[in-house]
Amino acid sequence: MDNLKLSDEFYSFVCGSQDPLMGAILVSRVIDETARESWIKDELGRLASGVEAKDADAKGLSLYLRDLGFGGADDYFRRENSSLNYVLRNRRGIPISLALVVMGVGRFLGMEVEGINYPGHFLARVEGSLIDPFELSVFDSSESSISVRNHIVDPRDLTVASGTDIVMRMFNNLRQIAGDEGDYESALNYSGYQLILTEEPFPIYVERVSLWLAAGVKEMALYDLDKSISFAPNSEVRSKLEKHRNRIQASPSRLH
Repeated sequence: MDNLKLSDEFYSFVCGSQDPLMGAILVSRVIDETARESWIKDELGRLASGVEAKDADAKGLSLYLRDLGFGGADDYFRRENSSLNYVLRNRRGIPISLALVVMGVGRFLGMEVEGINYPGHFLARVEGSLIDPFELSVFDSSESSISVRNHIVDPRDLTVASGTDIVMRMFNNLRQIAGDEGDYESALNYSGYQLILTEEPFPIYVERVSLWLAAGVKEMALYDLDKSISFAPNSEVRSKLEKHRNRIQASPSRLH
């Protein structure tokens, strides 16, 4: 496990500009080894070339992509929905991958585009206007609050997602899907990439302990638990983790 084939590329991403689109392309390559950066960029450029000058705003871009068949996936919990390679070919995705399509096309058009964190969802902002990428609809800019999936917030409280934020969030989705499927090897690999990306490794190590235990690898669970203890935010948390370590240490190892 933790066979991170693209670790060098992710280290370069962290040390570089942390461009959201490049980060998403790397995630696509983790999911699908056939994904190619050149094709993804060419396809985004090709889509941008079809936008007329009069439609180069948030509403026009949303309508254009919707008319081309882009929108929310019915089979929501599939790893492919996080791959730009898949989303561009099939024109279906989840909010964050569709937001990246919006951002990628908008960038080719010279528009100001950003990814926006939202509770339980992900939005895009194009030329100052908020877009729900799953529905490819534009929020009314005159509203003092917006609601998506029963979460109501003031648009002024929304934060721009950095490239690293976006990639971390994509891996969170992938890790959850893989864990739910019992594919602990992939879930651990996704969390391994997150450890390269994050400046706050504590929650990742804690999650990895559970994954190693579910996979039946006690020694690695203890190893990552020791890492969790070293990064514990305070003595109370550290004490709880040490007790957890004692319980794991005392438990019988799984036979293989």
